[in-house]
Amino acid sequence: MKKLPSGINEIPLEMFIPALDYLKSIKKIFEQTEREIIKWLQ
Repeated sequence: MKKLPSGINEIPLEMFIPALDYLKSIKKIFEQTEREIIKWLQ
């Protein structure tokens, strides 16, 4: 596993932006799953 650079400035934006999009999509999936579980539990 590579160590992250000490400063965010060292990370190229081309890598940083897709990572943010990826995290947002994961968050959406979790929110949808949470709603499904709540419906199922009621």
